[in-house]
Amino acid sequence: MAAQLEQVRDLEADLAICEYAAPAPIRTKPCMCGHCDKLFLDIAHSEGRLDPEDARFIVEARVGWPHAIRRAIAAEAQVDKLQEEIRLLHDLLHEQGIPWD
Repeated sequence: MAAQLEQVRDLEADLAICEYAAPAPIRTKPCMCGHCDKLFLDIAHSEGRLDPEDARFIVEARVGWPHAIRRAIAAEAQVDKLQEEIRLLHDLLHEQGIPWD
């Protein structure tokens, strides 16, 4: 298998966090100080407060997204390896005259 992942996250729970966060797009807006190029998230509610579920999404996404992507890459590599092994097995059986359905 590919490199051992640091800790297996519960991707179902991560997906629930994503789906529970605000459905509106999360945008950035530039700092208005005129002296820097910092960007700020623009997801505050009309009262000007950040929803706790949106904050949780942002925090968890920082770790969860890279983790999920690494797992997807490892899974794709494993699928490729297994497909190649199936092809080799098919060829071997064909050479020996053994039918493959």
